[in-house]
Amino acid sequence: MLGGLFLVSSFYYVPNTGGTGLHLPMNIVAWLTACWGIGIAFLLSVVRRVFYYPRHWFLILAFPGLVILGGLLADVNLPEEWFFRQLFILGGVAFLFALFQFNPNVKALDGGLVIIVVATFLHAVIGILQLHYPVVLQNRLPLASMPIPIGVFQQVNNHASFLATGIVVTLYTLTRPSFRKGWLSGLLVLFTLPAAFYVILQSGSRTGLLGLVLAIPILFICRRRQFFERKWIVLVAVLLSLSTVFVGRYGLDQASAKVATAATNPASSARVTIYSIGLELLAKEPLHGHGIGNFVRAWVPQAADYYRRNPGVYMPESISHPHNELLFWVIEGGAIAVVGLVLTIFGIMYGLYRCGFQRGGGYAAMLLPISLHTQVELPFYTSVLHWFLWLFLLFLPLRHQVRAVCLRVSGSFQRLMQIVIVLFVFFSSLFLVDVLDAQADLNSSLNDRDKPPPHLQVALRNPYFKPDAELVAMRTNLYSGIESNETERVVEYVKWADGYIKDKPVLMLYIDLIKAERFLRPETYGCGAVKRALRMYPHVANLQERGLECRSQSMPNLLKR
Repeated sequence: MLGGLFLVSSFYYVPNTGGTGLHLPMNIVAWLTACWGIGIAFLLSVVRRVFYYPRHWFLILAFPGLVILGGLLADVNLPEEWFFRQLFILGGVAFLFALFQFNPNVKALDGGLVIIVVATFLHAVIGILQLHYPVVLQNRLPLASMPIPIGVFQQVNNHASFLATGIVVTLYTLTRPSFRKGWLSGLLVLFTLPAAFYVILQSGSRTGLLGLVLAIPILFICRRRQFFERKWIVLVAVLLSLSTVFVGRYGLDQASAKVATAATNPASSARVTIYSIGLELLAKEPLHGHGIGNFVRAWVPQAADYYRRNPGVYMPESISHPHNELLFWVIEGGAIAVVGLVLTIFGIMYGLYRCGFQRGGGYAAMLLPISLHTQVELPFYTSVLHWFLWLFLLFLPLRHQVRAVCLRVSGSFQRLMQIVIVLFVFFSSLFLVDVLDAQADLNSSLNDRDKPPPHLQVALRNPYFKPDAELVAMRTNLYSGIESNETERVVEYVKWADGYIKDKPVLMLYIDLIKAERFLRPETYGCGAVKRALRMYPHVANLQERGLECRSQSMPNLLKR
């Protein structure tokens, strides 16, 4: 299962629209692999009639359980988004408990660590090619508009945090008994560490560098005795890695410049603004939050109100998440989700503590880079591989306090459970294959100008991609109607957008409505839609300019726009 996830699905790439979740083909294939692994694991459990679980399972399940409870109590305006968010969490729980059902021995766990080390090396090679030999990857793997290492994840910080975790895992393997002898393991380490460290330096990712700066000292302090036993290979690997500072100095200087200018950069104050608005939203719905999937619906009017009270603050034009996993759940899930999150974190910390100083410290160091990344972005939604990697690393300390319960069921019930598991794998695979087709359909409809109609037929039938496909179809209808002077099509879009915007008031739709009003009622110059947009986005400079023109009734300027 781990080999399929990190050595096969993590390198799957076809052209896509980008974004998060199942918009990235790599994530679809990763979920497909995980579903098969989960199915096999639970089949093993049913056949053996033994179910393995962590001792403090109730703490681990506190967060997903309370999030689902809070989601049932709050309003659900976007049921599809709510449903798939819940499936994401439940899928992670199923993956974690599936690892227990394999009941792996030490050799199998070491094999899993080797898979992560090999994957780290391969992802580092991709980053190097993206930096220096992009022509090799043309039409094979994603490339950024400028030479930066975005990896298969298509996001520089995700690539950096994955490599940072891989570096810590690689160093940790050196302290494992099975890796203390043999030249192959030493050679793998000597190739992986410098390559991954170089890519992180060149990326200029503060997230990746900070993860390394915090995790590596913890690892060396807690496992110093084991490192001393392999001091020569550790010394050579560290020296090789540090030597890349000279060739990767541009990225390091870039990261240093970001840190140095953070205090004076206006964008740096956006974090304070986001946190302040988030706390105000929590105060409005302290118990169950604003509902899973309702972030944008709750955020936009509150952000507009905050800006009117604090007109001098810096605020991004629009955001789809608060760049902080904890704050995200605070806003959407309220105190119920926070209590669940605190209990789960306590369960993890207690599991690390029970492992002792050496083991627990090593496990904590491996969990740290991705955990830190969640406090500045949402890596799990962009890359499900980060989610599965983090869960596997969480499994390592939890397996030291495992319990087993015998499944005392009849033969007929046992067969029924087997059938249910097989059906789960079958239907989940069928759905994910359809999602893959829908993703390709949406991408080709947006980017392939020569594709003959019909467009978006597959995406519109798929429950995951239907909202996005509908948005694309309606916007296409709007601009085609304006271009061909068909009033009916523009009116149809306005009616649709008025309903859509109540649940998802995104900036793009307000701009579309301005253009629609200017087409339908040229004498108003779109001023009615401009005023409506400014009520939700008073901080957007372009809208402010249009608002001033509307107030001054400067018709020549309006006509130019």
